[in-house]
Amino acid sequence: MTAGARPNPLRILVLSPPPASSGPVPRITQLLAEAFRATGAEVATEDWGGTQSGGLANLRDRLRQAAGIRSSLSSRRADVLYVQTSLEPRSVATDLLLLLLLTGRRPPTVLQFHGGDAHRLGRPGARVFTACTRLLLGRVRAALVLSSEERELIASAETRVRCEVVVNPFVQASQPMMAPVPREDEPARLLFVGRLVTAKGPLVAIDALRELRSNRSCRLTIVGGGPAADEIRARSAEPELAGRVAVLGRLDHEELTELYASSDIFVFPTYWPEGFPTVLSEAMAAGLPIVTTPTRGIADLLEDGRHAVLVPPRDASAVARAIERLLADEELALAMSRANREKVGEFAPERVADRYLAIFRAVAER
Repeated sequence: MTAGARPNPLRILVLSPPPASSGPVPRITQLLAEAFRATGAEVATEDWGGTQSGGLANLRDRLRQAAGIRSSLSSRRADVLYVQTSLEPRSVATDLLLLLLLTGRRPPTVLQFHGGDAHRLGRPGARVFTACTRLLLGRVRAALVLSSEERELIASAETRVRCEVVVNPFVQASQPMMAPVPREDEPARLLFVGRLVTAKGPLVAIDALRELRSNRSCRLTIVGGGPAADEIRARSAEPELAGRVAVLGRLDHEELTELYASSDIFVFPTYWPEGFPTVLSEAMAAGLPIVTTPTRGIADLLEDGRHAVLVPPRDASAVARAIERLLADEELALAMSRANREKVGEFAPERVADRYLAIFRAVAER
């Protein structure tokens, strides 16, 4: 390339669950693709994953998707194949199958793991999973994760892949809705949002409500759907919690935004193996103080006492004390609100995209 000439645009083929799939990954993919294109990169996307079927039906769906990806690679000269996935046994198996099917046609490949079972790597009961993960990572140029804990776990499993920590993009509303200052004679409004599985902590949040000793009454709203929904409703109906817990199910974007804005504290005592939950970014954008756990990416991005009160997993008493602390210290709650609105600005797509692109360029030029 002659001096002063502009480099050729980076060509990226992104594999991601279809836009209609549940979960945040399709939206994350869209935000990243738009940010990459804004820098001059050429970006194409293909469906990979997102099917709800199991067994042979799932295998047929994946083979159909793989055929489309193979065709796309034949018609495009991609510099990088970028795959949105998770580090779970089924995903590892199908991702490995895909890479084997694409042998000879595949450009340098980067996997991004949105959470998963990195903590199982190398354990005696996970030998097959560990072996398959090593085979998968041996066929790619880089792996992206959402926490330093996952990076260390992958490294400890004797994989030699380049592993980098990145941040998922998040778009903050230009005029974020702010929660009104509650009157002291009104109940404090606690909010939990997330998939209703036990490990996300909704039952811990309910038990914490039971243990609150604050002079001010509190009400908890739980938003989401999932396999623990019936158990959550049953526990919420216990006599001592009557009228104090509302389980709303799934809400659309506008309804959820309004609910964030009308809440006082976001309570998310998760111990689910994920990177950095999107619901925390949403709560931060709304200016909510947060009670959560130092799990994976949360420990990397949120400072205890500045962005959140961090509590041990599965500890309802600690959650209750954290809520009481925020209710009793209005200055702390307001400072946390300001810090969270500032912090979430660091997740803007145009700010995080440069790190992804630097990794892609290094992979493509290797």
